[in-house]
Amino acid sequence: MISKEETEFFRNQQKMQKINFLNEYSPENCISSKDNYNIEWRNWLLSINRYLSTSQWFPAAKISIILFSYLQTVGSWNDIVEIWRKLVSYDKLSEEEIKLKISLLHQLGIIISDQGDQNNAIEFHEKSLKLSKEYHLSQLVSENFYELGVNYLQIGRYNISKEYFEKAISTQETVTKLALYSSGQLSNILMLKGKIKTAIDQLKDDLEKWNQFSDESDRIMVHNTLHTLGRAYLLKKDYVAAKNVLKNSLRLKYLAGSPTNLEAHTKCLLAEAYIGSREFGKAEQLIVDCIKITKEVNDYRYLALAYKEFAIIKLYTGEFGLSDSLISMSFSSAKKSQSIQVKLEVSLWRIRIGLKNSNINGFLQGLKEIIRIIFRYSCMRISKLEFLFKIQY
Repeated sequence: MISKEETEFFRNQQKMQKINFLNEYSPENCISSKDNYNIEWRNWLLSINRYLSTSQWFPAAKISIILFSYLQTVGSWNDIVEIWRKLVSYDKLSEEEIKLKISLLHQLGIIISDQGDQNNAIEFHEKSLKLSKEYHLSQLVSENFYELGVNYLQIGRYNISKEYFEKAISTQETVTKLALYSSGQLSNILMLKGKIKTAIDQLKDDLEKWNQFSDESDRIMVHNTLHTLGRAYLLKKDYVAAKNVLKNSLRLKYLAGSPTNLEAHTKCLLAEAYIGSREFGKAEQLIVDCIKITKEVNDYRYLALAYKEFAIIKLYTGEFGLSDSLISMSFSSAKKSQSIQVKLEVSLWRIRIGLKNSNINGFLQGLKEIIRIIFRYSCMRISKLEFLFKIQY
């Protein structure tokens, strides 16, 4: 893993680039540092609303995009959701404005999905997809196919998800980053069906394809494939291999300046690998950081997983009362997420920890949720292998 000094250097580089960009294009020169964020955020809202009050949609939208690029860096971008919801509600727009609105719909869907509202995210991506086709925006068509696949995967609609990922790949004439992202998601579906070896072979093949890109800024995005490969090794219980690829994925995410919530996703998986190899101290350090980040952006899916991993650590270290409290927090966060896999995974541990602590209420909560999932989502296709993996270490 890269050193703290290197991490801080790259973080500062990214932050200064965003701040300089803001200061150059902002009509108010509003935000100059994260410390001033709470004070100066109101100035941004005033600028945007002033433009909208005089029917100047385009500059208001441009300011919101510039602001979003800054918020991504500091890891506190959920404030932008309300603004974008308002902007995409406008209908009487020029062709240039409509094309920008299509991008806003797409990005809004991504943020809302990260916050656990997959059904709402699907609606935004479907709107973006429809307009993308109408205005012949082929790249956005492909990207919306991909994001729709991601959301249907998270709510357990695996067959529909697979179709969208295959559509995303079919629209690419050559090997592209989007095609490799889609291939990685198809590997996730293979894992859910218990085909771990096939998924690993496919992911290793994808790793080689990343070398075809001439630009280093493109090749560094291999961290996505490494993340998925790490998950496959976790399912295989090869914790040494999982730790190696996940550390590499996290290192590349730092260097690429990825949004902090994506770093948290990999940290959560890496913590799981450390738990599997009984390195609880290292796992706990990662989990504490993961909880902090996912709370900031309301990423309930990974917040639930982080609390769950924390609860497992406390279970194995004999702190049963704390373990029960943490799994309860995980259960609450999972219910705010629409991810079937997360709800199932957390509910299984709610049962196990409830039994360990003689907490009948906790046990019944987990059991009730599992029964509800089974009856409500008859389309869910989870393999016996993954089901068993979730309830043992």
